[in-house]
Amino acid sequence: MAIPFKRVLAIGAHVDDVEFCCGGLVHRLNEEGAEVHVFVLSFCEESLPEEFDAMQIRLEWFAAMEKLKVPAAHLHSLEEEYRVRTFPDYRQQILDEIIDVAKHMGAFDLVLCPSMGDLHQDHYTVAMETFRWFKDKSTVWAYDNIRNHRVKANQVYVELKMEDVLAKFDAVKCYRSQRHRHIELDWVSALAQVRGREGGFRYAEAYEVVRHLLPVTV
Repeated sequence: MAIPFKRVLAIGAHVDDVEFCCGGLVHRLNEEGAEVHVFVLSFCEESLPEEFDAMQIRLEWFAAMEKLKVPAAHLHSLEEEYRVRTFPDYRQQILDEIIDVAKHMGAFDLVLCPSMGDLHQDHYTVAMETFRWFKDKSTVWAYDNIRNHRVKANQVYVELKMEDVLAKFDAVKCYRSQRHRHIELDWVSALAQVRGREGGFRYAEAYEVVRHLLPVTV
């Protein structure tokens, strides 16, 4: 059964959040013909190891999105990004950025974002401001970030094929500058299997339902 969302926006506080947390769904949606857009607010350039220049992670992002079959025209970022761990200081500006992107791109059936239960201050801020704008406009699902969630609140389990899991790993593998962070096929595959077991599938990703809208269609 195809996923019934045709226009989807995935928002990441930082580059690679989308790949790690909902890369399988993004790949599956694209395979099923949905129009998927990705918006990130920070490339974390100040956190790069010394051997990499600032452009490296941007090139990695483009390469990762290509693995997930997101067209370059559907990638959105900021000219002046926010520094890591400073997002709460810029709550209103971040809301304005989300509004600007949303208005420019039009309506979305589904918006993917961090959870409001995420302990990372940047993720939490993006989660709150995403919901603040989209609460009466789109279905909103929070993606599964096992590194930062104190309490698991997953209600939706999306079945993935092996090719979705492999595409997710290939996307994560593009981040050569992030090799110091647990980037292993075993990790990606193991989580997909655990979520699959919970949902009755072989492989899956899990999501928290923040708001689910069912409009009347004519």
